[in-house]
Amino acid sequence: MVTTTLTVHSHLFADDYADAMAARGAMAALGAMEAASDKRRNGIRLRR
Repeated sequence: MVTTTLTVHSHLFADDYADAMAARGAMAALGAMEAASDKRRNGIRLRR
């Protein structure tokens, strides 16, 4: 039922859906960048 509702919503409100998906993609990209930054910052430096 949720899938059907989302499908109908995406067709009826295409502009709203596109904006929401673009925002979601931007947030996901930002989250990935922050996670990568955290790994670098919290990593253990090894001396050679």
